[in-house]
Amino acid sequence: MLDDVGMRFCPRHFAVLAAILLSQPAQAQSTSRPSRPGASPVEQLSLGRAVERFGRENLRLVAARYAINAARADIIAAGLLPNPRLSLATSFHIHGEPDSADQQYSVMLSQSLPIWGRLGASKDAASLTASATERSFAAEGWQLLGELRRAYLALQLAAGQHLVLQHGLGDLESVQRVLDARTAAGANPEYDRVRLEVERGSLRARIARAEVAVSEAQADLADAIGGTPQTAELVAVDALAEPLDENRDASALVRWALAHRQEIAAMRLESGAAEARVRAARRRFVPEPELGIGYARWSGIPGAAAGNSGGALLASAAIPLPIFDRGQGTIERQLEQSRAARVHERDLQNAVEREVERAAHTLRLTTAAYRAFREEASHNAEAVRRIAEVTYREGRGTILELLDAYSSYLRVEEQALELRGAALFAALQLEQATGPMESQPTAGAR
Repeated sequence: MLDDVGMRFCPRHFAVLAAILLSQPAQAQSTSRPSRPGASPVEQLSLGRAVERFGRENLRLVAARYAINAARADIIAAGLLPNPRLSLATSFHIHGEPDSADQQYSVMLSQSLPIWGRLGASKDAASLTASATERSFAAEGWQLLGELRRAYLALQLAAGQHLVLQHGLGDLESVQRVLDARTAAGANPEYDRVRLEVERGSLRARIARAEVAVSEAQADLADAIGGTPQTAELVAVDALAEPLDENRDASALVRWALAHRQEIAAMRLESGAAEARVRAARRRFVPEPELGIGYARWSGIPGAAAGNSGGALLASAAIPLPIFDRGQGTIERQLEQSRAARVHERDLQNAVEREVERAAHTLRLTTAAYRAFREEASHNAEAVRRIAEVTYREGRGTILELLDAYSSYLRVEEQALELRGAALFAALQLEQATGPMESQPTAGAR
């Protein structure tokens, strides 16, 4: 983030962003996995801890900070005077009739004077470029932070999927108890036992695939954190958030994004820097005078007494003549780059507007879909499972009907988690599109 007055990067704002990330509501259910005997070491990782490690260890951020320092160094270079020029000349008479001294020595110190404001214009351009680089760094940090949040949510959902399947496997024990009760009552449901084992085997295979998905999500989270490769399994200990039931005004979000997205600020500063480079290029080709001062000494003047010598104070003035190279190509190039920067700025604003509107629309749809599914399908699936268990226990239903009811209940749980994840991902995408929102007023539901 940058200070709006000085346009300088302020590291403390990362702590503000971290606080925003951790402000989401959560429910009591935990999605962390217990460690398995003989497995790799496990690191219990909250989102706050992940953000802290990201800010400290991510090497892309470190490289971006070096780029900022390089841009600041250009400001120093742009404001420096050209180096003075020191020249030394000497002549010795070796043959022929002399028309001057036999030996002559001279030294001259010359300095070019940028009196037309070239240094100031170059420094302005470098300052704007450095500010644009700082804003780009803030934008990149926000983008990387968004990748981290999505990776953490993906791990939460993968762990949640694994937990749902484990619960599904545990639910089959209820079927086993009903089957055992019927066997004790004199029934001999051999087919039912075999069919139940087939269902268990299928569910165990799905649990194994879910463990692979959790492992991949852990690796993605480690990549998002950056820095040293992880040697432990990362376990998300934060509870999975519940999607908020809000319907914010898309036009207000667009206005906020246009005013606060760091990419737009960086592009605006880059446009200003391009215009400053045009001014600097024009002044660079205005002829600058060069003044010099020196001293000359001679000895062995013809017709003078032996050992006669003398000296003189020298002064010079020079100015280049812009006859051939008046900077036509350089200035035109800078003008075209300035025009291109302005077009890129407008294009970025249009892209941000479309991104925010699309993200807001997606969030409304996914949140509504999740809430409707949770209120309708979850209750019905539980009722179907209860009825199927009673009818099977009384001998009026088949094992296929009972297993289908349990399978339907498991699918409902999985779909609820999937829809919940889609709504949470959409919320993250909207926050990513609008930019940091620590001071944004919340719009009321329409």
